[in-house]
Amino acid sequence: MLKNTIYIISLALSLSYLSSCSYSVAPTAAPAVNVYSSYDTKIQGRWALVIDEGTTEFNRVIKSSSYACSAHKYPLNSGDTISLSIKRTMANVFHEVIEMSTMPNISELSQDNISGVVIIRLDNFIARVRCDQGFWSTDCIADIDMAFGVEVRGNKGILFGTSVGDQKTSEGGAGSGCGNISNIIAEAYRLALRDSMERMAEKISNSERIRAYAMNRNK
Repeated sequence: MLKNTIYIISLALSLSYLSSCSYSVAPTAAPAVNVYSSYDTKIQGRWALVIDEGTTEFNRVIKSSSYACSAHKYPLNSGDTISLSIKRTMANVFHEVIEMSTMPNISELSQDNISGVVIIRLDNFIARVRCDQGFWSTDCIADIDMAFGVEVRGNKGILFGTSVGDQKTSEGGAGSGCGNISNIIAEAYRLALRDSMERMAEKISNSERIRAYAMNRNK
């Protein structure tokens, strides 16, 4: 009787792995919350924010690299989560930020009294999922690696350039039919995005060159 029960449970688990389903990942915005800066004020002036078109929205289909849950797909549509995170983060760094779809020219900078331009692009995004099948449950780990290129320009050229990013993981049970993996991916995404935004904010806020330029321009 016990052998039959174990066989039925094992068969049910195997069938759940083999029947392919698609579970959409629901990512969320994650602006910088804790910004460690050597300064107690925002960077002076009015700054244009240009987010690269490829950064504002992208799609990925993520699959488990292990046998367990490998039949399932986890589509991730970033939507406006990255752009919202960037805009809210920059609003905590600069005195005033206006978003622009393209690089402003010299006349636009002067006409709109813009101190400079902040350009941000997504340079790298890698998502991985691996699941280990136990007897009674399946444990999964999601790993998200993202990196952003950041450039700050004044009226005479580049003031600052850097790359920021982070790699974060989230763990949990696969859930019924491997459906909970989408939530595990979403949490790893949120953590990586949040930490990337915090590092971005800290590097820009602590830039002596940007602050000196802003201060001299607004005298």
